[in-house]
Amino acid sequence: MSAPHQSPTNTYRLQITADFTLEDAKEQLPYLRSLGIDWLYLSPLLDSESGSDHGYDVVNPQRIDTDRGGRFALEALADDVHQHGGGVLVDIVPNHVGVATPEDNPFWWDVLMHGQESEHACFFDIDFDAHDGKIFLPVLGSEDDLDQLSLGPGGFEIYGNKYPVAPGTADDVDFQAPIGPEMIREVLSRQNYVLADWRRGDTELNYRRFFTITSLAGVRVEDPTVFEATHRRVGQWIRDGWVDGLRVDHPDGLADPSAYFDQLQTLFEHQRGYVVVEKILENGEVLPMHWPVAGTTGYDALAHFDRVLNGSVHHEGRDHSVAIYNGLLYAAQREVTDGPLAAEFHRLARECVSKAGLQADHDELLEGLRQIAACLDVYRSYLPAGEDYLDEAFVEARERSAATGWDLNKVYSKLYRVLTDPQNPVAIRFQQTTGMVMAKGAEDRAFYRFCLLSSLNEVGAEPAKLSLTREEFHQAQAERQAAWPTAMTCLSTHDTKRSEDVRARINALTQLSGGWRKPRMEVLQLFVDAGVDLLDDELALILLEAAIGAWSPETRITQERLLAYAHKAARENGRHTSWIDQNADYEQSLEDFVALCYQDGPIRERLEEIHAHLTEHAVTNSLAAKALQLSAPGVPDVYQGCEIFDYSLVDPDNRRPVDYSYRQDLLNQLSNGWQPTWDEASRTDRGADGLKLLLTSTLLRLRRDERDRFQRYRPLLVSGERKENLLAFDRGGLITAVTRGSGQLANAGGWGETKLLIDSGHYTELLTGERLHVTGPVLARELFASYPVALLYREYSL
Repeated sequence: MSAPHQSPTNTYRLQITADFTLEDAKEQLPYLRSLGIDWLYLSPLLDSESGSDHGYDVVNPQRIDTDRGGRFALEALADDVHQHGGGVLVDIVPNHVGVATPEDNPFWWDVLMHGQESEHACFFDIDFDAHDGKIFLPVLGSEDDLDQLSLGPGGFEIYGNKYPVAPGTADDVDFQAPIGPEMIREVLSRQNYVLADWRRGDTELNYRRFFTITSLAGVRVEDPTVFEATHRRVGQWIRDGWVDGLRVDHPDGLADPSAYFDQLQTLFEHQRGYVVVEKILENGEVLPMHWPVAGTTGYDALAHFDRVLNGSVHHEGRDHSVAIYNGLLYAAQREVTDGPLAAEFHRLARECVSKAGLQADHDELLEGLRQIAACLDVYRSYLPAGEDYLDEAFVEARERSAATGWDLNKVYSKLYRVLTDPQNPVAIRFQQTTGMVMAKGAEDRAFYRFCLLSSLNEVGAEPAKLSLTREEFHQAQAERQAAWPTAMTCLSTHDTKRSEDVRARINALTQLSGGWRKPRMEVLQLFVDAGVDLLDDELALILLEAAIGAWSPETRITQERLLAYAHKAARENGRHTSWIDQNADYEQSLEDFVALCYQDGPIRERLEEIHAHLTEHAVTNSLAAKALQLSAPGVPDVYQGCEIFDYSLVDPDNRRPVDYSYRQDLLNQLSNGWQPTWDEASRTDRGADGLKLLLTSTLLRLRRDERDRFQRYRPLLVSGERKENLLAFDRGGLITAVTRGSGQLANAGGWGETKLLIDSGHYTELLTGERLHVTGPVLARELFASYPVALLYREYSL
């Protein structure tokens, strides 16, 4: 058996579910190895809520999920991977557990049964000072539904869910006779929990949760007892040699992320383990360098890959766009602090008095805390390192409060002393809360209300920043190579709002002759003329661009998938309909909007006309982005299925089954000598898939088999009139060169005398197999004679 390297050269993310189990994953290993995969990257495997297709709702962290294959399947999979020198990376969820089905979660069940006296009460972050020491459970459709509650020897039951009965609280119940509703309510009143209308959760909840999801309860892994209990099984996997690395979900929710990562490394015992964190960085923010981790899961890199390919696009009015977006973001964050997260902020205000000893009015403390959180422009300040972000938030909060008539200067002075003290429990809780505000305000509201170009509305990126210069890109890659060489990079994940190929197609809209701004408003007017007005141009543009973006060279997205996306986008937008209060009339207009995209008529004709002009540039963008990601510094992850073109929208659309037999067939054809032409790739699905698979497999194999070639990063010089359209770098004998702004390039009449300056020597172009003897600058028109990307492999030993 070959031991894996301490860090992977590349990874392949698999969503393990009851429908695609660990056994199914093992069946795909021969294909994945031939693709060039080094490490498998698996979604959460611990026992989760029944029917969960993502696994982030773990109910029992001490047991592997049998529906996903169980322990023997994991052992067999790991053995197979290790026998061929690969490794296994597993996603873990330390911040929360699933509590939607109480009887499936032994820790939660015990706390519901015994309340504060439970030996597991320390597992959860529960405010027992609220609700008379009881746990508030907002699980009822309405409180009238208590009439449906039944009581038996095994506990209460409603909607098929069971809730425990505390010892001694039903001694006066005769379970051999019918139990009347009055007795049921009486016994319920004696319990350590309260069953309430779900609508009350946002204002009255008294336990920490994941974002606004009350069925995911926060876990106190900062307690050594809790850490041991919740990481026992994962630690055993590592000691048994089944698992080689970990991906940590949502570290922003932890009380002390730095201490947590130190503790996590003890699971690896004899060496530093490979750990990456799902951390979203904002506005030039950097990951704390003292964390014992390899880096992030790559959203910061994703933004660089996308935006540098828009770099030849002139972005007029950027300052105005930034101002508009920042205003939308602040308003959305205040909606979140004042609405869905009201319970969290009321608790913070109470604890300012009870735990920090502040003497101030509750409402003033509440307003100050909300204002500061809404003005923080990162997900979390990691004190003491992130104090500057808090300072900036306080300055903006004071200005905004003065403008609204609040006199909060004294409150802000008191809060500053508390919130900048790393040891203060209120400061710790505030840090755990601000990530919720940013996530819900930005990702689930502002991203659906702002549309400079919808492909820009991606986690870890500024939607108002359209492009990145070549110099900015090179600088970012050099910094990654120096500081985080084994951090993960990505283009698509289970969390991205749009897959890489959808974003690439939407980005290509900027390549249309004359731009996209005028045509998109003309298309929207066609919908209005047809009698459909979504009342919101930004949302309408987001839906329009989704319809265009999720359209392959030959096939458009199905009407059912696009409609499902429209409903989610509109409800997240929250202006005219929402998840809580759905507006049937408005949602009918969404259905009408989507239907018109498929009906014969001027709208469909216009969309097809745009598509015809777009396809070649869209495919160019996709291939360029893939080439950059797979060869740039970091550990590139391929999300399941995205080795070929994938036109998926936000979850759950991006968790649809993957057709591996089709991919295997294409790979076999490539191995047998099939060479997709550019004409095939830019006009047919099969051709496009074949070329992307050729590119992906070539780079994955090279990174896996010749990892020593990728130890440095050197930008390459370009000269000539179209130099801005060519981006290239050298990774130690592999030169990656890509076309950017292919639309402008075509309008300019081609490359002209543009040249790439590379070292003299013998090279092989890996996609075509062509041999080159280079003695001087290479003409771009010759470099890209076959494809809009090129991989030049220098033939010498390092």
